[in-house]
Amino acid sequence: ARCHRALSPQLPLLCLSLCQLSEHHHSLLAIARLLPDITPRERELRRRLSLCAMAQLLGKAPCAVLSLGAQEELLVLAQLLAQSWPHHLQLPTQHHALQDLDQEACYLSHSLLYLADIVVGTERPQGEQWGHLQQLCTQLERFGSGLREGMGQFYRSQLKNLATVLCIKWQELLE
Repeated sequence: ARCHRALSPQLPLLCLSLCQLSEHHHSLLAIARLLPDITPRERELRRRLSLCAMAQLLGKAPCAVLSLGAQEELLVLAQLLAQSWPHHLQLPTQHHALQDLDQEACYLSHSLLYLADIVVGTERPQGEQWGHLQQLCTQLERFGSGLREGMGQFYRSQLKNLATVLCIKWQELLE
C-alpha cells in the first residue's frame, strides 16, 4: 500500500511523459501493452495511460482525462469512442489517395479500439460503470453494423471483427 500511495500523485505526470514518447498510435498502443497488468496499481496505470493516449490521438487534452475518478473513466471513454470511428477521424490529406486515407483511418481506429479495451479491463463494472459499459457495447454494435466492407477492403473487415469481439467480451462483463 505504501508504494501505491507513492505512485498516485505521480500517475498523471508518468502518463503524460509516456504519451510524449511517440505521436504514432501504433507506438502508443505498444507502450500501453508493455506495462504489466498484475497488481491493481499496474492496471490503473495501464488504464490511465490508454485513456490519455486516446485523448491525445483524438486531439483532446490528455491532461484532462488524468484528473478523472475511476467512476468517470468509462463515461469519458464512451465520448472518446464515439470519435474513434474511421469516418470521424481527421487525417492529413496531403499526399494520400482516398483509399489510403480510409485504410489509415481504419488502422488508427483499430488502435483506438485496443486502447479502449485496456481502459475497460477485465473486471466486472460496479455502480454507474455498469450503465457506461452497456453504452459502450451499444456503440460497438452500431459501429459494427454501420461499417461497410467490400472487395479489397480487408482492413475494414478486420476492424469490424475487432469491434464484434470487443462487444462480446464487454457484454460478458455485464453478465
